[in-house]
Amino acid sequence: MDDEPELVVGDVDPDPERVAVVAHGRATGRARKSPSGRPRWEITSRRGRTPDVTIEVECRLFGPFREDAGVDAVVRETTATTVGGLLRELERDYPALAGRLVDEAAGTTAGSTVVTKAKKNVRHLDGLDTPLTDGDVIRLVPSVYGG
Repeated sequence: MDDEPELVVGDVDPDPERVAVVAHGRATGRARKSPSGRPRWEITSRRGRTPDVTIEVECRLFGPFREDAGVDAVVRETTATTVGGLLRELERDYPALAGRLVDEAAGTTAGSTVVTKAKKNVRHLDGLDTPLTDGDVIRLVPSVYGG
C-alpha cells in the first residue's frame, strides 16, 4: 500500500477490498456505492477524530410531522453519525419540528415519538446514539392521542 496513492473520503479505488487511511481523520474504510449509485466510503473503524463522511439516509415522516414539515419523505446527505445527530439536523432544517424529536434534558426521543431504523425502535437499540449507515431508512412517527 506504500507505493499506491493515498485515498481520501470520496475517492473510489477499483479494488473495493483495498483499505485506505483517511489522512484528516485517521479512519479506515473501503469504497462502495450508495443507494443512489454514487461512490461512498464505508468507514470500518475510527481512531481519534471522526472525519466528515457524508452518507445518504431517507427520513419518512408520518402524521402531524408530515403535515408540519410539508414533506412525506426526505432523502438527504448528512455527516451525522447517529440517529440523534440526524434528528437534531431535522429540527434545525424544519423549524416546525424543533423540540418535537429530541428531548435534550432526558437524552432520548421527545415524548412518545417513535423513531425507527430498519423497522426497529431506536429506544430498543442504542437510543439517540444508534449509529447511522449509508442507505438507512429512518421513520418518524409522532405520538397521537385521542379517539
